[in-house]
Amino acid sequence: MYKTLLTATLALGITGMTALSTKASTLVFADNFNQENNGVRALNYSSFNNWDVTNGSVDLYGRASNGFGSLLVRTNGAFVDLDGSTGTAGTLTSKQTFTFNPGDILTLQYDLSPGARPNTSFGNNILIVSLGDIYRTVHATGVGFPLKTPFKSFSTTIHVTERTRGNLVFSHLGGDTQGIYLDNVRLSVEKAVVPEPLTILGAGTAIAFGAGFKRKLGKANKK
Repeated sequence: MYKTLLTATLALGITGMTALSTKASTLVFADNFNQENNGVRALNYSSFNNWDVTNGSVDLYGRASNGFGSLLVRTNGAFVDLDGSTGTAGTLTSKQTFTFNPGDILTLQYDLSPGARPNTSFGNNILIVSLGDIYRTVHATGVGFPLKTPFKSFSTTIHVTERTRGNLVFSHLGGDTQGIYLDNVRLSVEKAVVPEPLTILGAGTAIAFGAGFKRKLGKANKK
């Protein structure tokens, strides 16, 4: 009887402790560009629902596209060529500014295709991806990312160590009217669930009661 009660009490304490570390993942941003311009191709497009073109220009690939881009549209739907048709590559900056707290775990995902031709200035198409001050990476065409290949999915996990605010940015270098293609951008945040005070109290009480009951049981067994 005593052992049964002790087991139940300790189990309650463990359950309470588990609840304190439970996390929930939430999708906070997603864009596949299929709703832009009714899915129709547009050069030097800037009327994005979720982005500002903060430098240079970008092209929207959709229906009525031609060449290598038209092949990708058939399987992927609309997407963005980050080196538009003005001779200056573009920068896409999310209109949404994100706020993150210490302990947040972020998952950033996006699809890239190297595009149809190399950059005339650098030889390789180069793209810088950043999220505020907490993340920055560089993609360049070449070995492992050859031209005229389908979209490839990229995913990274970011652990936030201090409170920060920032935007998601895709910045292409150079400018020769054709660059790296972007599609299916997603950002998820996993936050620690803050338990209610009664949950904390219940877990603490259960553990304390279990420890006290164990001592009492030990004394009873010695008699």
